[in-house]
Amino acid sequence: MENRTRRLVLGSASLVFAVSLLVGAPAAWGFAPVESPPLIDFQRNQVTDAAGAALRVTSSTGDEGESTTRADTASGTPVVILRQSAPADAPTVTSLPTDVSSDAIQEAQRIDGSLPSELVGTEFVEGADDQTIREETTTAPTDPSTFELRFIQALTPHSVSFAWASRDGVAATQVMRDGAVVSEGRAGAFSESGLETGRRYDYQVISLDESGETVGTRMIPVTLPATSAQPRTGRSYQPWVSGFVYRTFIPDSRVNMDLMTTLGCGQAGQSGMTFGGDGRSWVTPPFNTPWDSTSFRTSVFININWDNAAPYDVVWTREVHPTTLYQNGVLKEQRTASANGIQLSNISASSNYAQAYINHSVGNPFCAAGAITYNAWARFYRSGTFEVSGSRFPVPAHEIYGGWDDGNGNKLWRSLARLGNEGFTCLTGLCGSKQVYGSATY
Repeated sequence: MENRTRRLVLGSASLVFAVSLLVGAPAAWGFAPVESPPLIDFQRNQVTDAAGAALRVTSSTGDEGESTTRADTASGTPVVILRQSAPADAPTVTSLPTDVSSDAIQEAQRIDGSLPSELVGTEFVEGADDQTIREETTTAPTDPSTFELRFIQALTPHSVSFAWASRDGVAATQVMRDGAVVSEGRAGAFSESGLETGRRYDYQVISLDESGETVGTRMIPVTLPATSAQPRTGRSYQPWVSGFVYRTFIPDSRVNMDLMTTLGCGQAGQSGMTFGGDGRSWVTPPFNTPWDSTSFRTSVFININWDNAAPYDVVWTREVHPTTLYQNGVLKEQRTASANGIQLSNISASSNYAQAYINHSVGNPFCAAGAITYNAWARFYRSGTFEVSGSRFPVPAHEIYGGWDDGNGNKLWRSLARLGNEGFTCLTGLCGSKQVYGSATY
């Protein structure tokens, strides 16, 4: 049972009443108290009561990345405020050269066989050995002056309020609660009251571009206690470690090489040429990630050890699987691109926040042009919110997951984003770049 407050104006007097709207069969047929949710002024980084009056702060904890403030309204209603911030995003992916008339590509189109190394557009080794590099990375302390507010949440025993930073390319947002749409529009904020205590609500903020295509999602679970005691969120505090996986893969088992030949992959005059794909759909990382047997083109794994001292607080693995060339279904040759095209930078951490920036450009070791390209921030909040943001060339399929610590030494892997393959001509940047964004809390 949900109550919503509506206002009628009669002459110079106003009458406020509650209208109860049945949205599902509740556990008990009682009415939740109607209270106006707090007001969030995102630009000023301020939260007030519904009338705009200041709150009485009782405690505040956290750091520049994430903080929690507990307060009360003048009437005694408890409010919990969560703020999440991060450094400003790095520049988005820049287009790769698309001049297909270059000397190297023209020469590659004339070669009847595999290209020599001097014509290949990426470093590689002959054979089918995976290129795997594992590194312990020294982190820098976070710089508070670089942080910008990204998200605010304010909860009372019977209401929620959210506000978030705007992003380029987002024309509208859709808010869902427990799978049902509860708000649509261009505003970067949402609030509602009349919620039941003791019940979990799963909110999702979906970002849409001008064409209505989804360009990002944020998952926000909220649990309000069964009493009017201090409310809390549904976040899962990370006691030891947090994980992140970004993988690219080719859903098809084979890729016809006819189109690729026009991009300079040699084999002029040959027929029946195909590249091997991964032959799969989306795969949630198993327990032994990154040492699992899942097929992919490239993989980045990041492990945050919250209480370890540098250089063991951030450990990461970059991996490239072999590229296989077939003729009429028979394996002809294998090469493996170098993992040096995957770099991590801007690594910093505090007690409540960690981040890393991935710069990824890995080409086909049989071709003169084109690369799997993306740039992305991976952000970790110790309260249990993980975020990825950046951009990519929309090829091949990209899948991104967060690994949440369950408190028993295990990671629970859940999806942050799953992005499809829009065609192999996009490898050269001809399709432009597309946004990468996903945020989830568990």
